[in-house]
Amino acid sequence: MATAKILIVEDEILVARELEARLRSLGYAIAGVALSGEEALRAASELQPDIVLVDIVLKGPMDGIAVADEMRTRLDLPVVYVTAYADESTVRRAKVTQPYGYIVKPFSDSEVYAAVEIALYKHQIERKLREAQEAGLLLAAIMESSPDAIVGWTLAGTVFSWNPGAENLYGYSATEALGQCMATLMVPPDRHNEIPQIVERIEQGERVEGYETVRVRKDGTVVAVSLTVSPIRNSAGEIVGAATVGRRIGGAKREKERLPVGNEARAAEPSGRSR
Repeated sequence: MATAKILIVEDEILVARELEARLRSLGYAIAGVALSGEEALRAASELQPDIVLVDIVLKGPMDGIAVADEMRTRLDLPVVYVTAYADESTVRRAKVTQPYGYIVKPFSDSEVYAAVEIALYKHQIERKLREAQEAGLLLAAIMESSPDAIVGWTLAGTVFSWNPGAENLYGYSATEALGQCMATLMVPPDRHNEIPQIVERIEQGERVEGYETVRVRKDGTVVAVSLTVSPIRNSAGEIVGAATVGRRIGGAKREKERLPVGNEARAAEPSGRSR
C-alpha cells in the first residue's frame, strides 16, 4: 500500500511542526501544512491528500469544524480532529461533521498512529461499500432496461432474479418465476440433459456463450433462443449461481435447426468454451 499523504490544518506553527515531525517519524508523507481554513480548502483541492488532520479552533472566519464539513461534503476526505478542546458541547458540534476520530493535545505517537490508521481504514471501507452500492444500482438499472431476458439462478436451478426482458421472452411475470425451478418452468423435457452440462461448466468457472436451444413459454409455445450463461460469485469468490442472458432467434429456419436429443444428446453439449 502507498504511503498515506496527510494534510495538517493548524494555525499554531510550532504545534503544526511538532505534528509534522511525529507523522514523518511514523512513516507518513506530509502533503502540506495549512494555517487557516481557507488555505486548507485550497491545499486539499490542489494536493489531494489521503487524510486531513484539523485543529478545531482556527483563527479566521472558518473554524476547524467548518473546514471538516467542507472536506467531507465537497472533497470526500476523511478528517481527524486535533484539539485541546474535548468538552461536551464542542464534541457535540463536531460530531455533525462525521469526523473519523480525535487526537487530544498533548498527544503521543501511539495516539496519532492509531487515529490515522483507523480513519484511513474506515474511509476505505466506506468508499468500497458506496462503490458496491452504486454498482448494484447500476446493474439493477441495466437489468430493468435491457431488452434481453436476464435470469439469475442458483446452482440447484432455483430462479432468484427475473427482469422485464425475461417476462417478455418467456411469458411469466417475476412473481410467477421467482423461487421456481428453472428446468420445470421453461425447459422442454427433451432438453433437461442440457442443464447438468451447463452447471458443470459454470462450477468450473467457465462461461457458456452463444448456446442455441429452445425454451417453452408460459402459453406453451416453443421459442428458439441464444443463451449466454456466466458464473455468479459471492464476496469470497465462491461460485453460487449463474446468470443467463437470453435472446430470441427467429423463424422457421431456426426451428428446423433444433439441437438433437435422445441418443444424439452429446451433440447438444454447449459450445463456445471461454475461460
